[in-house]
Amino acid sequence: MFPELEGQVISRFILAEKNQLIAYPEGDVELVFVELPKFHRELEDLRGLTDEWLYFVGRAGELEQVPERLGKVDEIDDAFEIAQTVRLSADEEHALELKTRWIADQRMILAAKQDAEAQTAAALAAKQDAQAKTHDAEAKAQRYLVSLIQMLKQQGASDEAIAQQLGLSAEQARTLS
Repeated sequence: MFPELEGQVISRFILAEKNQLIAYPEGDVELVFVELPKFHRELEDLRGLTDEWLYFVGRAGELEQVPERLGKVDEIDDAFEIAQTVRLSADEEHALELKTRWIADQRMILAAKQDAEAQTAAALAAKQDAQAKTHDAEAKAQRYLVSLIQMLKQQGASDEAIAQQLGLSAEQARTLS
């Protein structure tokens, strides 16, 4: 593309006014060209992330798997999966799409199940809390009733009078004291 830039894989150009060569302020507009045919480094000679991407993009069609060194970059793994779909036949692509949808559906089902389980656990906890509060209230009422019966007996009230006044049977009045 730019033979005069021999050996230069990445070229950066800025925009300038043609007649007077007035450049736009630096950083406003820049064109970046990558000439993959000029990139000849082997895997063991790569020097950083840019080289790794250039290597991958230049050889994605030939790779059967992501080389271990490139696999450390999650985005390259993702790009490799996308590149693999380009090689698929229409039937294979359809099968992949169905499988992808099935996986998404399974994830949604799992999320719904986990949500339902969480709601069930919360409802059970609320029920147990309510039962504990009810039990505590009943125990408190029972202690209050016993105290009241004992106080009435100390004042000389009979079991029958206490039962009539509190709406209990005489047996209950005797048992609770």
